Amino acid sequence: MDFKDYFDHPLGVELGGRAAALLASFDQQRYSASLPADLRPLEMKARVKVMANALWDGLGLEFVPAARVLLGMLDPIPGTRFGRMTGFPVWVIADIFETRGLEHFEPAMQAIKKVTQHFTGEFAIRPYLDAYLEPTLQVLAGWVSDDSTDVRRLVSEGTRPRLPWASRVPSLLVDPAPVLALLERLRNDRSEYVRRSVANNLNDISKDHPSAVLDVLERWQVEERGPHTDWVIRHSLRTLARRGDSRALELLGYSMAAPVRVKRFQVGPSQIKPGERISLDCDIQIDSTCEHGLMVDYAILAPGARGQINRRVFKWSKRQKLVKGSVKLQRDHSIESSSLRSYYPGAHEVHLIINGQVVAQGSFELGV
Repeated sequence: MDFKDYFDHPLGVELGGRAAALLASFDQQRYSASLPADLRPLEMKARVKVMANALWDGLGLEFVPAARVLLGMLDPIPGTRFGRMTGFPVWVIADIFETRGLEHFEPAMQAIKKVTQHFTGEFAIRPYLDAYLEPTLQVLAGWVSDDSTDVRRLVSEGTRPRLPWASRVPSLLVDPAPVLALLERLRNDRSEYVRRSVANNLNDISKDHPSAVLDVLERWQVEERGPHTDWVIRHSLRTLARRGDSRALELLGYSMAAPVRVKRFQVGPSQIKPGERISLDCDIQIDSTCEHGLMVDYAILAPGARGQINRRVFKWSKRQKLVKGSVKLQRDHSIESSSLRSYYPGAHEVHLIINGQVVAQGSFELGV
């Protein structure tokens, strides 16, 4: 099911029915007139927006009394068929708090806290972080110890600097320190749902402030190897590990000092046509058994459409512990354009990467 299909005409009918059951003065005629008869041409966020605006028009109230009705719509309504409201449809109500509550900070914060226990408040809280950073951070600091897993997760998810589908908060991109202080208190949260958000937040931050994230994770690894520390560190370093960052790989156990040597790396054939494959063959010698890990990747450096060189890294093999002996690896790689990437004629380089370091290379020519 496409996410946008949650926001259809039956949902519009349900929202109007819930509002009318709680507010005798709800203007059904105005609500229906504001709601497009056919939502199908609209994408998801546009559907959310028109439904939220129509609901607001039908309520015809100031923010605080409107918020009481909207929050009441989330719970089972006695004497009706309407049960507890959860999931994507709640986004319509969350959007009203996102766009209509900025002049009513405290009641808006409490509304978002309730909304996030039915769906998520991560989008609704973004304008408040942008307009009232310090007061909003203070509220979030209080929610770190909330009994609700959903509320604690909101502290992390709502402050992600690169939260998908959400508006940007420039201050979060510039200075990660306030967010790192919140994540510090959530790193050993009892819920995996919260810890996963912490790792995603740190991964976001690492794209703009890699040293800040590495400093934090190196300290965590030394001062507290809690039951979940290694998992959080590993998932926080996804981007930096793909980049081959040496500090990140060291944290993950893949040291540049690992006792390994490349005896052979071969790329063939030397000339291919689009849609054909190259073969990668590699012999690695491990000189001694030790606790170091082994991560083998390869990168293809290919000409782009405008003459630039594009570099893409591909995963190959991974071992958590080195055992003395030899390792033979073989991989076929299709050089075929797709919706994800395009290949253009010309010289291509292939780099062998061990624990983040380029240790050997080969090449091939792609014809027309």
